[in-house]
Order: sequence, then structure tokens, then C-alpha cells
Amino acid sequence: MWNARCTWEVLEPTHRNGLIERAAEERFPAKDGELDALRKHPHARNMADHLSPLPDSARMPSGRRALRLTAACLFLAVLAGCGEGEAALVVGDVRFQEDELLGLSGERRADLAALTTFTLAVARDETDALGSAYRERRTRERLVERLEHEVRLEAADVDDAVLEAQYRQTPEHELVVRHILFLAERGLPEAARRQARAGAEEALARAREGESFPRLAAELSEEPGATERDGLLTPGRQGTWVPEFWESANRLQEGEVSEVVETQYGFHILRLEERRTVPFEEARHDVAARVVRLLPNGSAWEEHVARARAEVAADVEGDEERREESIPKATLEDRLVQEARDRGIELAPGTVEEIAREWDLMVARWSHGTGLAEGVRSTEVKQRAQEIMSGTGQNLRIAREDLLEHRSLLLQFYEVEGLAAPVLGPPVE
Repeated sequence: MWNARCTWEVLEPTHRNGLIERAAEERFPAKDGELDALRKHPHARNMADHLSPLPDSARMPSGRRALRLTAACLFLAVLAGCGEGEAALVVGDVRFQEDELLGLSGERRADLAALTTFTLAVARDETDALGSAYRERRTRERLVERLEHEVRLEAADVDDAVLEAQYRQTPEHELVVRHILFLAERGLPEAARRQARAGAEEALARAREGESFPRLAAELSEEPGATERDGLLTPGRQGTWVPEFWESANRLQEGEVSEVVETQYGFHILRLEERRTVPFEEARHDVAARVVRLLPNGSAWEEHVARARAEVAADVEGDEERREESIPKATLEDRLVQEARDRGIELAPGTVEEIAREWDLMVARWSHGTGLAEGVRSTEVKQRAQEIMSGTGQNLRIAREDLLEHRSLLLQFYEVEGLAAPVLGPPVE
């Protein structure tokens, strides 16, 4: 089956007209179904009416007619080949024909599918929904981490009274910060990083000349959502932000603006809005994490995980019908996450916001690196995905490699056809 770029579509108009005229001159008798197909074809509507059967007396001599009949048959074959054909790879509503994938291994086709997924999500403004699986995965990881802290504290007989006494010695502060961000990862070319730093220096100069910091953040910051929030971040605590950001913010007095601060994301200018003391109840999880780090290494968590693994195995070792029903859900992580939730372990709002911000910053880095930040129309998705796949620019390569580290997650979002199950990877819970 030919794809849409068939011979008929690429013929010069004069050649098309020549075929139509020759077939019409012959008055080649076409079947009813063929006539219907021709009437629907944009380049053959004028020809269809000339192909109805003629009486025997009107037909040409057999030799000449045979030659003309061959040309007409070729014409009909061309039209038959103009169908789209079965796609070799489908991502959502984006279809790739086999001749567009020649030379790509199964792994490389999966890479293209993941890049197409991201490009399509940008075109449809669905990157937030695309991140739901990432946020869920990170939430599960954090819940298991919190469960580990609780198990180790219990084994060491450390209760809330001990934790609160520890907290009073060094109470935690919560910082309310606005910032202006110029994206520039550390792996980018030096010229791009110099340009980003220059933008940050200019913004700092304007802030110190008295311009409104919220308005500057809305105008200049490249952080997703900064315009709507005037650069205001959800209140953060130690561990919420990357170390360089936290340390710089923590040194500021309320209302003070920082120097340019470099982090893994780029160059920031910070202004401290407010410093608050966090109540113990809100800080408990963070206090527990610090205390756990001070405990001697023990086997409590490893033994707890071993027991959970044994329980999962016991569930799976039932009768065959029950085993088939249990295997998809009876995983070790499922069991530990469920235990955490049964214990009432929840993530603090700041942690939830941190996870959401992780995704937003990844999307911003990928969009800038791949050139999609300026927008992409739905009709351009296939072409842009192929360009991202084959591009050689340093910024693009860094973004592509980072994006493809999350390939299995991305491939769960839209329906994908044409990839083998091992390449697709396991579903992301």
C-alpha cells in the first residue's frame, strides 16, 4: 500500500492532465465502485464521468485499445495507491508510515514516539496532564521514604516527645520568596549561559533602581507560571529548594534583594518577603528525617521490607485464578505505599508543591532546549518531533537526552501503536 505521497500526488499538473485526457479519450469502462472512488478523488472528479461503459460499436480496435487500456489501468492503480495505508507507528493522532522510519531500530522508534508525545502535549497544552504520572511516582517514592523514617524511629524508641525536644534546639524557618529566573542549565554552551547571566544582571540593576520586583518577575522570569504569580513561590523550608537557592534566601533580611544566584536551573534573583517559624506539628516529618540521619545504621528497615516482600509472595502463591488477579497489584512498592497511607502518613503541602515544581521546571528546560517554547501547531507535530530526533545542536541534544530518560513514563500518556511491549516498558503507576 502506498502512502499519501504517492506517484499521483507528486506528478506535475500537466502530466496529471495528460493521463486524464488519455484515459478519457479511450473511454475505458470502469466498474461502478471505481467510478465512485474516482468521483471522491480531488484530482479525478473530472475524469470519472468519462469512464462509463460504451457500446461495442463505439470502442476502438483491440490492439490500440489494449495499449490505451494499459495506461488507464496504471492510472487507476496510481489512484488506488494514494490511500494513507496502515501506519507503522502511531502516537495519539500522529501517524508515521514505514518509509518515514527506515533505519530506526525498535529502541529508536520508541525514542521517536516519546519525543512525539512531548511535542504533541505542548501543541495541545497538555503538559500538566502529561506530568501526572511523574508526580504520582515521586509522591509514592516520598511516601515510602517517610515510612522508612517511621520504622527506623520506632526501632530506636524515638517518640514525638524526643523529636519535639530536638526541634526546640534548632527550630525550622519557612521563607516566603519571590524570584526571577533565567533558564540556563550548567551543560549549556558558555555563550548561552553568559547571555542568561547578563539578563539576570540587568534585572538586578533594574530592581535596585527601584522598579517593582513583582512586575519585573512577571515581565522577565522564565519560570513556568511566574507571570501569574509575580514570581512568588510557595513558602519553602530547608530541603524544599536546591541548596544554593535556600542558602542565599536564608541569608537575606525581609525585603532585601540578593545578588545573582546560580543553580542547576539557571540564574536567579531573589527577594525575601517573609521569614516564619514553623510549628513542630508542621515540621515533624523534616525533624524525623534529620533525627534518622543521626541514628546508627541498623537492620530495622531491611527486615521490614523483607517481611513486606514475603507477604506479597504469599498473596501471589494462591490458586492460579487468584494469582492471575493479584500479580498486577501485588508489588512490593504497592504494599509499602499502602502501609504508609494506612498509617496516616501524608506529604506536607510544601513537598507536594516541590514535586509539582520539579515537573514544571523539567517541561520548561525541555521546551527551551528543543525550541518548542515558542509554540507548535498541531499540524507541525510530526515534523518537529523528527527534527528533535535528528537535531545535532548542543542545547537540543541535552534536552533530548534528559527527556528520553523519562521515556517509559511519556509513552503511557497517549495511545501508542507499533512498538513492542518490552520497548514500551511497564505501566507507570
